[in-house]
Amino acid sequence: MANNFSISQVFARKGLEQLINNLVALRFVNRDFEDEYQRARNAVYTIGRTINIKKPPRPNTRVGSQAQPQSTFFGQTSITLAQAGADLYQTSIDQTLNLTKEDHAEMVVKPYMESIANSIDRQILQFMRFNTANVVGTPGTPPTTNALAVSAFTNIRTKLNKFSSPMDNRGFIVSPDLEGNILLGLSTLFNNSNSINKQYDKGQLGDAFGFNVAMDQNVPYHTNGTQSVTGVTTNGANQTGTLITVNATTGTITRGTRVTFSTVNSVNPINKDTTGDLLYQIVTDDVPAGSTQIPIFPGIFPTASGSTYKNATNSIPNGAVMTIFGTASGTYSTSIAVHKDAYGYVDIPMIKPAGAIDVGFERYKGIGLRVIQSYDSIQDASFWRFDVLYGIGALYPELSVVYAN
Repeated sequence: MANNFSISQVFARKGLEQLINNLVALRFVNRDFEDEYQRARNAVYTIGRTINIKKPPRPNTRVGSQAQPQSTFFGQTSITLAQAGADLYQTSIDQTLNLTKEDHAEMVVKPYMESIANSIDRQILQFMRFNTANVVGTPGTPPTTNALAVSAFTNIRTKLNKFSSPMDNRGFIVSPDLEGNILLGLSTLFNNSNSINKQYDKGQLGDAFGFNVAMDQNVPYHTNGTQSVTGVTTNGANQTGTLITVNATTGTITRGTRVTFSTVNSVNPINKDTTGDLLYQIVTDDVPAGSTQIPIFPGIFPTASGSTYKNATNSIPNGAVMTIFGTASGTYSTSIAVHKDAYGYVDIPMIKPAGAIDVGFERYKGIGLRVIQSYDSIQDASFWRFDVLYGIGALYPELSVVYAN
């Protein structure tokens, strides 16, 4: 007996399968917030609305037998909702020529889902690009030799380990160029035969050095401004926070540029001891030549206060040298290694709007897809819209690191 599912519901089910298969970056972010917003399905959420999600607490450890009670503080991070969608128009003749609803969905929905997935995937990677300060690699030196390919992974692992990243749930999203470089570099590496066979048969890295490696064509590129790498010094002692005063810049600094300040090291987020490495920051807005202030993220916080955690060994002294990663006007790809708790993804169930006749909605693995059908009686054609309402936010972005290639 034929089922009674509407064509919109079939589209939603088949479309969701395709959507999930094409969302590469989403495999590597935390999606544990699904239940909280699933319960609020009837609430009205709009594009551009900001919602808050809780971050796991990081309590201080007591030394000795005397109790030192501390309140449980759950940090929060804000997420701005965005909507992605695609729209399908078909005449009744087109639909009639398809034998079944299932066949119709298989043939028609896939390219629409690929388009939506590409849009979401690109936005996730752009968000990571502008929130991941840690960086390793040397722009212009691709890891095409055995030594360079191995050091690419070991340097990334070292950086994540210094920030107490858990060893599981680590992913590495690489650009097409970087995947090719690493495959070439690892081609002579002694490895188990199964791994070598997979690389040879599929031309893909798969799992390597504790990372689930995935190639993504949406890995973005960053281009530095014209400011010389070490041409800026700070103006004022004991500076902290997210806005640093400097002597006037002589060139431009672009949003997303990674910088360090001399003598200011990062700290392990658990034991608060120095990592021995300078603390990287992201410039959060374009800075024109002649500016005297640099906006940065996550900021310089040598002590914990309120909702901020200690992330630096000390404040920035007067005359500290700001060093820009890379070269003036240089470009590099921002492939990213990430633990799933670095970033969080929220998908909001969308309501059935008033006046909608046929609405399909499917949800799986934290992803929801709504399909709405309407009919044009003059043209004898149907119109379907596919929609996803979602947001991406930073949980603990120090658990991620860019590999610059």
